[in-house]
Formats: sequence, structure tokens, C-alpha cells
Amino acid sequence: DPERLLESIAQGACELLRTPHCNLFLVEGDVLRCRVALGNMEWTRTEPLQIPKGQGLAGRVWETGLPVVVEDYPHWPGRLPDPRFHGVYHSVGVPIVVWGEVAGVLNLAREDPGDPFTAEEVAVLAQFAHLASLVLHSARLRAEAETAARAVEAQRAFYEEILNNVQTDTAVFDPQ
Repeated sequence: DPERLLESIAQGACELLRTPHCNLFLVEGDVLRCRVALGNMEWTRTEPLQIPKGQGLAGRVWETGLPVVVEDYPHWPGRLPDPRFHGVYHSVGVPIVVWGEVAGVLNLAREDPGDPFTAEEVAVLAQFAHLASLVLHSARLRAEAETAARAVEAQRAFYEEILNNVQTDTAVFDPQ
């Protein structure tokens, strides 16, 4: 289940960096769409957040393909103007890259002004996002393979139905 997979990734990142606050965004067309929201960011689950490239922390991660760390998020000039980002002080975003393209952004936050994200934590989160990208890519490939297998089975059933219902000799030629 893709949604449970995304939630597992977000929860794993939260556990890894000791925070309950997380958004996991995926690139959908020309926006980042929030697919998972935990902790103080949970309101984005009921009101899906869509972020254009370059806007806010997640949009900057998408644009640059690099981690972005913000201390004092409430006063950061690049923050999104939405007042519902209450209780978020430190924030970090890392790209989820598939085949050299940013496919999503993992964004974590902390409330305590005295608990910033360290360089080591950012590096660990970036590595975690890399592993998550492999899992997401694998899941996407599996879904595509299952879809192709269903199409082949449907085609086989179609030809079988034709052959079972024809009363005369029949030959079926595959031009390939």
C-alpha cells in the first residue's frame, strides 16, 4: 500500500531524528503535494499543502536538490506565510531523489529552540532519504510490473475466450 509505505518512511525519519513533526512531499506535476503529515504539521493532511518550486523550505529543497536547514523558522524570511506552522522552531528538509530527479522532500521540525538539527543529523537524514528513494522506486517498479502482468493476463483471457467460442478452425497471428 503506497500510503502506508509513505507513512512508514515519515515515521522512521521522525524516530531517527527524535521529533514527532514531519511532512513528506511528493512532486506531482508542477507542485510538491503533502502526502504525509505528522505532529504539529498534521493539519496539512486534511488541507493538502501544495508548494511551488522554490517557495518555502520544501520548495527550496526541490529547486536546489540539496538539504536546507532553518533555525528560527517563525522568523525565517523564506517561510510560507501560513500561520498554522505553530510550534515549529528548527526545520530541515532533504530531497528524495529518484533517477537524478527530485521526486519528493522529507521535512522535519523541532519545537525546542535549544535543540537544533546538527550537521551529523542532517547527513543521517539525507542518507535515510536516499534509502527511502530506493524503496519508493522499487515500489513504483513493482506496481508497474503488476499492471503489465494484469494487462498480459487480460489479453490472454481475451484470446482464450475467442478460441473457446469459435465454431470453425481459426488461426491467430501475432505480427510481432
